[in-house]
Amino acid sequence: MPSYFITGTSSGIGLELVNQLSKDPANRVFASYRRSTPELEELARAPNVKTVLLDVDDQSSIENLTSQLPDAPLDVLILNAGIAKTFDPVAATARDMWLDHFVTNT
Repeated sequence: MPSYFITGTSSGIGLELVNQLSKDPANRVFASYRRSTPELEELARAPNVKTVLLDVDDQSSIENLTSQLPDAPLDVLILNAGIAKTFDPVAATARDMWLDHFVTNT
């Protein structure tokens, strides 16, 4: 029974990964989110999906992660979390916002 841990599962690619992987009942899917969505909550009704609160920009959230996971090992880690607060050119983006994007997305 392979287990998957996916960050950034509230929408987009992360949500679809949860959707696809959870279709196989042999898979265990740990879906992390910063803000839940109705779509993720619907997928979490599957017996092989567990949602996990995680803000990758918050150190205390990262430190609390292990308390939400079972002792069983994870087989696959998919780092999908990311932000896109602006689509302006880098030269036109405020330094703080650019750094927020860099820290979260790398």
